[in-house]
Amino acid sequence: SPKLASTTQDRYITPGDIGRVIYLYAGTSSTNLYIPDGGTADFPVGSTITIINRTGDNIYVTKENNNENGTIYGAGTSDSYNSWIVPDNGGGNIVTLMKIETGMNNFFNDWMISGSNLVINN
Repeated sequence: SPKLASTTQDRYITPGDIGRVIYLYAGTSSTNLYIPDGGTADFPVGSTITIINRTGDNIYVTKENNNENGTIYGAGTSDSYNSWIVPDNGGGNIVTLMKIETGMNNFFNDWMISGSNLVINN
């Protein structure tokens, strides 16, 4: 079964998080989860991570674009951006993050996020 990684801190996702649940809980606010550049960490296409926000506040899922291009597509929307807000308006929120494409030389790495009430963080 998937293992739970509870945290109250900003953190980078890692290949070790594939198939896991990252649980952000009360006492945390404005936490950032970062997707590292492809040259830093190798995620195969189809890598899936579930994120639970029970903070009572927003958390942010952000794709690092220091040395590459790429984006996070919002499932069911016409939007793509490198950072998304995952709100918790009191009842918690759960989202899924999946890597959907690896570009030439691991340079264009695209992800998709799905869940409730997601908003571009611009």
